[in-house]
Amino acid sequence: MEASFWVYIVLVAVIAVLTLLMELRYMRKKAPILVYFTVYIGWLLGFIIVATLPFDIYTSSNYDKVNPTEEMTFIRNFMKWNWKILYALTSSLTWIIFPIQMVYVVRGEFSRLKRILKTLLANLISYCIFIALGIGLLLAIYFLVNNHKAKKDRVGIFDVVYVLTTVYGLFLIVFLMSYGMVALPKSLWQRSDYQDQIKKKLCKVSVIEEKLNDLRIDLTNNISALENLNAGADMQPYLSIIKNEIQDFKERNPKFEEECNSFGHLTDGGDGCTGSDIDVHDVTLSKLEGYRSKYKIEFGDYERIHAMLEFNIRQVMVLQSYINAKESPNLRRTGLKGCRKMKYFYYIHAHPILLKVFCVICAIFSVVLLYTELTNFIKIDISTFSWIVNGHFNFTATFILLFVPLSYMLACTYFGFFSVKLASWYELYKNHSDPVSMIWSGTMLARMIYPMSYNFITLVRAKNTAYSEVLTILEDFTILGRGMNQYFFPVVLVVFFLMNLFNIWSKLFNCLGLNQFSFDKLEAESRIQEGRISVDQRRKELYEMGEIDDVFLRSSMSSDSEPENGMIGQKYSINSGVPGAISPMKKRDKGNDSKKGKVLAVSDSDDGSQTDEEIGKKVINFNGKVKFKSVD
Repeated sequence: MEASFWVYIVLVAVIAVLTLLMELRYMRKKAPILVYFTVYIGWLLGFIIVATLPFDIYTSSNYDKVNPTEEMTFIRNFMKWNWKILYALTSSLTWIIFPIQMVYVVRGEFSRLKRILKTLLANLISYCIFIALGIGLLLAIYFLVNNHKAKKDRVGIFDVVYVLTTVYGLFLIVFLMSYGMVALPKSLWQRSDYQDQIKKKLCKVSVIEEKLNDLRIDLTNNISALENLNAGADMQPYLSIIKNEIQDFKERNPKFEEECNSFGHLTDGGDGCTGSDIDVHDVTLSKLEGYRSKYKIEFGDYERIHAMLEFNIRQVMVLQSYINAKESPNLRRTGLKGCRKMKYFYYIHAHPILLKVFCVICAIFSVVLLYTELTNFIKIDISTFSWIVNGHFNFTATFILLFVPLSYMLACTYFGFFSVKLASWYELYKNHSDPVSMIWSGTMLARMIYPMSYNFITLVRAKNTAYSEVLTILEDFTILGRGMNQYFFPVVLVVFFLMNLFNIWSKLFNCLGLNQFSFDKLEAESRIQEGRISVDQRRKELYEMGEIDDVFLRSSMSSDSEPENGMIGQKYSINSGVPGAISPMKKRDKGNDSKKGKVLAVSDSDDGSQTDEEIGKKVINFNGKVKFKSVD
């Protein structure tokens, strides 16, 4: 057997392990086992396809149809069956299993059988509406394609469905990828400016906090009403399930009880009314099921938005620590040695430069990809990717040269997916991603990977691939299949690319009032101030819990006046009310912290007369990308 085949098998095994680790990193604790399994399979299939396509192109370019060897024949047949299995599993997940599962996890029925039946009924209604709207188009395409074909060459109705799903995927990809091709390099460049990133994230913190506060009030009202429901003995088992789920939610979110108390004056008017639309007197099973479904959705929204808020707050704190450290070079250089000194110089000096370098590389990739898409409808082979196939490189070189642009296409598409918020607030956060967000991410990956693979094969001008042989039906649809990919896709991609490049989309969204993070100058300043308050409050909480060990991370952002240089942060905090502020620095009695790499600071009795160099001998820890113990 050829070595390339075994390399492919080992690569698939490595992908399987890395996918599992990635899922464990993002999925929240106590998520349903079935969600773990299906999301893992969805992600795994998508990543395997990304690795399989370069292998298929390489083996096809070296396959001799006239005198094939036994090994090459085996690999060829293996790839055909591989594509069939991958397509069957991916299609089943993205169009059947994931949609059903997304509804199932938020249904409120207490009986598992009833819950499954209600979920199937809800999805069946959706599918019937979808089919009813598209049945005319489906039949028209079916008869149009088969009109001039012999009986043996006619395509089936499922072939038409496959083509339509591929066209839908191409529409989705051209919109998201065109955004990502511009936004990804731009984002890398913007991230190199710590000050600008802090301002943007402070505005974002303010918006997210506002949305979260509204949700907190609704959730507090509903939980209070559910915990005070009056029901007969026949309803007590169901009420017990509801109360247990509420308790599980509170255990996952220990700060929620404190938040409930802070919003108590808004949720209780003093007359016993909770402000909720839940009927606490007339309790029936159907009402309980409706209430259960509602709070499941609200629990997911709360955990998702709360994780988003925590992520952005900690990003602001880390960025602020970089700025504060940069403004105290003598202090840091005196007290740092070895690895910590390298981290200091990396995050303060090298990291912004590397971000700009990667920005330039990604911009070049975007231009090359755009040019290659434009050459797709030209019969003359002037594609920048086709030389990879025609160059007769060895397996390793061919695989890498094909894997990199395909991965970049996927990265741009996924970056666009999470940036334009097609899925509202669905995002992935370390150990805090709710099941619905995880399922949605798996759905989008499985839904886009096959159309992207088809587009990529046409870009590299690969001939006689196992993929093309198995899914040759796309070539039979002159308009929707080959025509859509070779003519419509490149033209629309260029148009959308230019619209994103010149910020036309943002201006359009602003005119329509759809851009939630766009403000005028006065409102932006107000948002920044609100964000500062939230960040300083959270910093104080983390310090009191003993989770902040970097003196610059402990530095407050709040101030009575702006620094002279216009920066948000400054070397010494003006807000002395924040524990651990740099001037004067407070000493925490944590035992022998120096052996653990903790921050050692000046005692309370210090009069502030020590120099940076003297302080630097005590402040010895700089962890660059500061790690926190946990996210509440």
